[in-house]
Amino acid sequence: AVFLVGLALILMGGYVSLMAFWQNGERTIAADIGQRLVATGYVIAVFSGMADVFGLGTRPPPDYVPYFGPLQAAGVEIGQAIIVVGFLLLVPYRQRKNLPPPEA
Repeated sequence: AVFLVGLALILMGGYVSLMAFWQNGERTIAADIGQRLVATGYVIAVFSGMADVFGLGTRPPPDYVPYFGPLQAAGVEIGQAIIVVGFLLLVPYRQRKNLPPPEA
């Protein structure tokens, strides 16, 4: 649970930092999709990481002590991969303007 709180802090910092690049709050459709992918990736990571606690894992409470197994680790990694794709979509890519060639 502690690493999920840390992941949330990292996501908030990355989101605030990347949103600062967008002026006047106007974003492209790709940036809107990226914003939703970041949130979706975090939800996947939380539910994968806390599956046993929520009763969705292989060791539901109260019979067993919650265990962070390889399937949960894979789920968290998939969630983090989705977060990375979302952050890449949040980057404001601009087209280069055609500059005249330098004079010799």
